[in-house]
Amino acid sequence: MNFDNISTEQFNEHFMSIVEDPSMIKQAAEAGSRFIRQKLREDGVMRRYFGDAFETVTTEDPRYQIDQNNSDTGYLLIDKEPDSYALRMTFRGQPQAEYITGSKFIVPFSKFQSPVMEKNEMELRNIRMPITRIIQINLLYDMQEQEDRYFKSILDTAIDVTGNSVASSNTRLSKADLRELINLVETKRLRTEAFIMSTTTLNDALEWQHNDIGDTVSEVVRDGVPYDTLFGKRLITTTNSDVIKHGEVYALVAPDFLGVAASLGNPTFWVQKKMDLLRMASWYYAGVNLGNIRGVARLRLASYEG
Repeated sequence: MNFDNISTEQFNEHFMSIVEDPSMIKQAAEAGSRFIRQKLREDGVMRRYFGDAFETVTTEDPRYQIDQNNSDTGYLLIDKEPDSYALRMTFRGQPQAEYITGSKFIVPFSKFQSPVMEKNEMELRNIRMPITRIIQINLLYDMQEQEDRYFKSILDTAIDVTGNSVASSNTRLSKADLRELINLVETKRLRTEAFIMSTTTLNDALEWQHNDIGDTVSEVVRDGVPYDTLFGKRLITTTNSDVIKHGEVYALVAPDFLGVAASLGNPTFWVQKKMDLLRMASWYYAGVNLGNIRGVARLRLASYEG
């Protein structure tokens, strides 16, 4: 059925008719999974940071390994680029041979699962939004938030090891604070490629003067909508202050220089109808880890409330 030119009521009615037929349950689950795959890459901070670098792999991937300490779990074994250097030699000089050795890091997979959501058949017939919107709000966002919490904990752990952290006495975001944050990364022969912060932290830009950013403030925040770059760096903002707190800014190198994020297969959507009750849930397996812990730094303003 083509869903492009039908009303919300017709859409929900058709979804219910699929679920009511036991032979069509698989089709309804597959339709929900397709919806989740399409939307999953749009909203999560971690997914937006990795973008096209986010991988979808299977257990057939040569990098996939079964954890020897726990045969019920698996991970990706990722090669790090070996370090190298160059020498200035005389015409007759010869460099000493060195055997290339590579180091590796693992990307363990975790399960991210939504709660089981229930909706009465009569309520479903009376709502005025597509059932897929219910799936997105109640299932997708909850999983993305847990994924972002995990990503943030990895970033914070790396910062605890490297000490790449700036504690500012300012209560509002300033150009000087961002410069100090960037330099924590770029003094290590790396280049900052992205900022991650809450929208409330970025809103401090509304008070910046024209000479604070080298251009008009409206080029950063136009009609109240933040643009996707700041000082030439990719800008990722979120309204979820439970994950990225106000007064907290992360600077990261490009994904290829930081680590690996991947999902094991695609999200699964489960649906069941028992009597007049519709039950839905979704889950997926994903992992993320850093191969270069020097590639992230954090700024915390005095207004930060952790």
